[in-house]
Amino acid sequence: MSNFDPNHLGYETFKHLAKDPSVNQHERVGFPAWYREGKVDLIFEDILRKCSHLNREKMRILDIGPGWSDLTKKFLDHCSQQHHEVVLIDCQEMIDLIPSYPNVTKIAAKFPEELNNIENLGEFDVILTYSVIQYPFVETSLFKFIDSAVTLLKREGQFLAGDIPNISMKKRFLASETAKIYHEKFYAQDGNLFPEPIFNQLESDQIDDGVLMGLLVRLRMSGFHAFLLPQQAELPMANRREDLLVVRP
Repeated sequence: MSNFDPNHLGYETFKHLAKDPSVNQHERVGFPAWYREGKVDLIFEDILRKCSHLNREKMRILDIGPGWSDLTKKFLDHCSQQHHEVVLIDCQEMIDLIPSYPNVTKIAAKFPEELNNIENLGEFDVILTYSVIQYPFVETSLFKFIDSAVTLLKREGQFLAGDIPNISMKKRFLASETAKIYHEKFYAQDGNLFPEPIFNQLESDQIDDGVLMGLLVRLRMSGFHAFLLPQQAELPMANRREDLLVVRP
């Protein structure tokens, strides 16, 4: 029986999941299997559309918190084909799972706290962090995480913080007729009650519209282009997650 609990995840939890033989590849990076099974190609296509520099050749790429799953493998195989230079940063336990690639440097550290001289990493054409920023939001400092990442961008470099859970977006979905039909189709037969949304309520451990709009304004006022982008409708959590794209002019 799997020890995976999607309601209790964080940096330390992922260290344990990396070494837990009872979890599958999707659980290892924070998802119930049915959320991502058969969706890896769609997810990666969505990333490529938003991070267009990944389609070029000989770019310098940083992936923060890649974990190890089919999505990571697809990403690294693509980077190898495009002759990109790649730097991966994750906990030691995840880094140990990732096979060696000739074009990949693996760094075992918590970003950015455990990198004493972050500027020594150099600059990057693309920085990717996918399904990650909700954890520094709760555990450390989201501003420090984002600031440390975008300052590593080259001129015209792209930073994608992908698959961000937005509790405001989830509530808007739950308030819709679409959500009721969705629940009836997938959950009601198992006896699960419909989760009625509660608006106008502070939730300190959740990213909401206020957090994301604040990030947009802060980044733009600091000299970066910043955009919130929707996910493809076919992606597993497109009705409650969106992506942040930052470009250094």
